[in-house]
Amino acid sequence: AVPPVAPIDDFPPPAEGEGYQMSFDVVAPAGEEIWLCEIKKFPGEGLQHITRVESKQNDFMHHMDVMALLFNLPVEDGVHDCTELYGNNAALMEEGIVMYAAQDAEQEIVLPEGVSAAVPGGLRVMHEIHYVNTTAEDVNVSSRIHMYTSPAETITDNIWGSVVRDSHLNIPPMQEHVEWTRCQMNKEADILLVASHMHELGRRITIAPFDGQNVGDIFYENTDWESPFLLDLTDQPLHV
Repeated sequence: AVPPVAPIDDFPPPAEGEGYQMSFDVVAPAGEEIWLCEIKKFPGEGLQHITRVESKQNDFMHHMDVMALLFNLPVEDGVHDCTELYGNNAALMEEGIVMYAAQDAEQEIVLPEGVSAAVPGGLRVMHEIHYVNTTAEDVNVSSRIHMYTSPAETITDNIWGSVVRDSHLNIPPMQEHVEWTRCQMNKEADILLVASHMHELGRRITIAPFDGQNVGDIFYENTDWESPFLLDLTDQPLHV
């Protein structure tokens, strides 16, 4: 059976003045993998205070994300093959800042009252999708992100996102091995949302606080490489 297309028709964009929609629509040929990156401008003008985000996409989407390009990426706006784009621009993996990501077909994030993700309208961003079509038919692949904004005078604090990557895995042959990495803050922070991302050989990932000597209690654990869950800590943030 062909994987279902995201229910676009019953997912209308925010009303004018309430927010914006970002969309990405492509065709995944039968039996092929697509990893595509669309470079474009973030919608709106001036500073946008985003307080709620919801997204819909195809079931079985490996991942979708939106990355802020706060550096000079010497390529034109438009759709690019991500393998070539990353391969030719080493700074993209390290300097691109992930603003939003989802692996589930539907996702919603509601920030605490008075907290927003402040994003300048017109900012250069990259909308990325990765999908493997295991069927014998072409599949229409769609990604929709709705961002709802609040007036600046209602905002008292802001958030931003980050990705921690372990890009130097070294697993000895025929041995049990644990690989770890850490994210060290340069100032105090409240963690609101946490998720993991693995590929097929990934078996288990855990996240715990670490003060340089002692490892605290694990607060995130995932053994499903294909559909990791999003841990929502907005009601009781983890203070680091």
